[in-house]
Amino acid sequence: MNTADIAPASSVEATARHAPRQGSRRTAQIAIWLFLCFLFLYLSTAKGALDYGDDVSMLQVTEAIATRMAVDVPPTTPGSSIGIDGRSYSKYGLGQSLLALPFYYVGSLLQSAYPSARVWDNHGFLRVAPLIFVLTSLGIVSTAATVCLLYLTSRALSFGHLASVLTALALGAGTFAWHYSRTFMSEPTSMFTALLTFYGLVRYRRGHRARWLLLSGGAAGLAILLRTNNAIVLAPLGLWLLWELRALHRPNVRGGVLHILVWSAPIAVALAVIGTYNLVRFGSVLETGYGAEAHAFTTPLHVGLYGLLLSSGKSVFVYAPILLAGVLSWFHLRRTHAAVAAVLACVVVLYILFYAKFYAWFGGGVWGPRFMVMVLPFFLLGLAAMVQQGLGRPGWILLAGLGAISVFIQAVSVLVPYIPYEGSMESSPELFDRLLWNPAYSPVLVETVSLLQRQYPLDLAAVIYAYPPLAWAQFLALLLAGAGFIAGPLVLRRSAQKRTPYRTSDRGWWSTI
Repeated sequence: MNTADIAPASSVEATARHAPRQGSRRTAQIAIWLFLCFLFLYLSTAKGALDYGDDVSMLQVTEAIATRMAVDVPPTTPGSSIGIDGRSYSKYGLGQSLLALPFYYVGSLLQSAYPSARVWDNHGFLRVAPLIFVLTSLGIVSTAATVCLLYLTSRALSFGHLASVLTALALGAGTFAWHYSRTFMSEPTSMFTALLTFYGLVRYRRGHRARWLLLSGGAAGLAILLRTNNAIVLAPLGLWLLWELRALHRPNVRGGVLHILVWSAPIAVALAVIGTYNLVRFGSVLETGYGAEAHAFTTPLHVGLYGLLLSSGKSVFVYAPILLAGVLSWFHLRRTHAAVAAVLACVVVLYILFYAKFYAWFGGGVWGPRFMVMVLPFFLLGLAAMVQQGLGRPGWILLAGLGAISVFIQAVSVLVPYIPYEGSMESSPELFDRLLWNPAYSPVLVETVSLLQRQYPLDLAAVIYAYPPLAWAQFLALLLAGAGFIAGPLVLRRSAQKRTPYRTSDRGWWSTI
């Protein structure tokens, strides 16, 4: 036998053995690149201020835990109710306050080391300070991590690097997730935990390893701690898991039951924590502090649906036109991942139906349809399938156009202060109706005009704090983000040259991603 004939075969076998490792390493590198690019981008547009009552309320709980090992808040705290012991308690989820503890400690140290001008509201609550800047970075980190995770989820569904990266870019730069990354609201953390729940199930489906179920269940439990209504998203995911386990463990019922317990145990712990938290504060495991508001689903369904989908004031497609492509791409996803497409559709539809009936379906006096932030990744996941299957020149032009408009709208949302316009339009029911339903009063249109006419200073931390080193820091972050995005095509070209499929490998640190 000629040894020259053996060498090529050996070389092919060696390449095949190393392909999974190389593919996983390249995927990890691109994921880190995405995270850093968006981390710097969001830092460059950070605001470092608390605009809403929700984030003030959750901050008070964080401060109570950090300084007094308690959970009661001052009586004037927004969104607080009197408990059974006569003290005031925030009605918002405990999860955000717990996640913020490390940021609170770091922010407290920074505030002591670099004291600067601080801004309090009429009730004596801190709205602007170094502590607040660090606290709001929780939203920045969470949103950047979600962008990274959406890329990993697309790769776990066997989509290519380019398709997966474009999907992640659509979420990070083309949706109002960017706007909410600047807040201390629970939307960014809820979005991340919901997608992490789904990602864990996708990875479990590929390799049937219980560790992914534990990760998914842990993320689901944290999502409920952040906001109990997040359980709406978890219901379809749980049913999907049961369906997969039924087929996988049909001959082995015990194995299926054990895997169900692995996934549901963290959720049960979270529910127990919530029940105890409610019992201690209000004397009932079911009372969260919302009172009658928790049952105020009084909006006619057709009104809420029209508002969230078609209105000029709160439609998800007005605030993020790229979501139109996401909806169309669902049909592409269904061709190759029918079960995944069905699950994503259930998640989005159930979430929209739930909030369409809520009395404050518009999310309060905030930018865009705030409640929809959590399901933005589920809207967009099909983009990877559409790109993978080919768009053609007209398709690429349309996608690029939607993307450019979407990015511009998000830039407007982070550069122009929204509170002045919102406050003026909430001064009467008639004006607020105009904001919601009259295209001439659409916040997207009004804020765009405001930016072009330079009616307000830029809504950035560098302007709000009037601190030159912070201005230079944000400018540097913008340069780093720009350099990272410019380097992106080189990273993708290198990945395309490798042409390695995405597979999981249990060897190396990247196998945990």
